[in-house]
Amino acid sequence: MQKILDITSPDNALAVHHAMNTAYFQAILRGLQEAVTAHDLQFVSAGDQFVPGGACCEMINPATPAPEILSAMANSVNKARQLWLAPQTNDEDLEYRLERDLEEGYDHRWLMGLLEALGNMGIVLAKPVKTTEY
Repeated sequence: MQKILDITSPDNALAVHHAMNTAYFQAILRGLQEAVTAHDLQFVSAGDQFVPGGACCEMINPATPAPEILSAMANSVNKARQLWLAPQTNDEDLEYRLERDLEEGYDHRWLMGLLEALGNMGIVLAKPVKTTEY
């Protein structure tokens, strides 16, 4: 007979915490990345003067984009978060949760927290500068 394995050790708890939160935040960051890209923005390393392809970019303060862009980004982050936590949520319940979080400012707080954390890691929002070729 096999010995019953006790999975409640601190090492197991830490490993599970790390694995689950990594997957959770990857889903959230994927939602953020999609929203940023949809609004012709991108993330770059704060130390970079150029973005991929050699085109110059303009660094953007996270509070600077138009309110509708920030709202779309916050909604995308919140939707990704909600769907990761409750993947079988029906459309009506999801809409209700997203609207409630918008009204309470919860989605905006999540967005700004993510942008601040990324900024602390040297990852910032940027807008590509269109260059004219001759």
